[in-house]
Amino acid sequence: NVTPNRITLTSSAGPAGTLVTLTSQDNAQFDGNFSCELRTGSTESVDADYAGVDPANGTVTIVEDELPELLLSTSSLTLAAGSSGSVTLALNGPPSDDVTIGLSSTAGCTVSSTATITPANWNTGTAVSITAQPNATSCTVTVGSSQSNDANFAGLPTAQISVTVTEPAPALLLSASSLSIPVNGSGTVGFSLTSTPSDSVTYPLSSTAGCTVSTNSLKITPSDGELLLTITPQPPATSCTISVGSSQSNDANFAGLPERQIVVEVTGIQTIYLPFVLGE
Repeated sequence: NVTPNRITLTSSAGPAGTLVTLTSQDNAQFDGNFSCELRTGSTESVDADYAGVDPANGTVTIVEDELPELLLSTSSLTLAAGSSGSVTLALNGPPSDDVTIGLSSTAGCTVSSTATITPANWNTGTAVSITAQPNATSCTVTVGSSQSNDANFAGLPTAQISVTVTEPAPALLLSASSLSIPVNGSGTVGFSLTSTPSDSVTYPLSSTAGCTVSTNSLKITPSDGELLLTITPQPPATSCTISVGSSQSNDANFAGLPERQIVVEVTGIQTIYLPFVLGE
């Protein structure tokens, strides 16, 4: 902005002239230095020597006051064990080329090895997924120094994301809630818990007509990982449903967990049509 946008030079001002104030606009992002033009119009005066004079335009260089910077949507994250969350990485200005950032994590979490911010998404950024491992309590994700053909955004300082890992809500995890099993075959479903119980957790099991299960009660102990339940169709059934009853345990957190169902479709059943003749 130019203030004022019209000036008057008087004979009393002499060579000192009149002061014009130029104010640059700050957009709070890194754009680098740039220039603008100060345009002057023709003069007006009753003195013919100074009337109609068109001074040369001036060039003004705006010096960038922001430094190139990597922006994180957050520097801390809370995740349940076994779950994932994301942090967005962005820049405070448009790069002229891709900016690649290395990523690593301490034990307890996994993260992709790199993230790339492009000239097209510098302000919206790119999401980095962080996954907390089972039984972890915390981890630290390091956002490494950047690499880019744009010297302004190469070698940006490293940053860290602190992750707190919490116990997930107690629940039964099934490897599948529906299953297709060929006739005369069998199938398995894995049973596990979201976290380690302080005592055994028992689930009663039953099936509708058409299938049998390898056990009518499945017990998961604190030392168990995934336990497998075998389901066997009984021809000529085409389907069945396995009911997983409410859990029983001395660990109050894992007692009375909701009932579940596993729906089984039996495949490969063939229908045979027999001809018959009506007698007289």
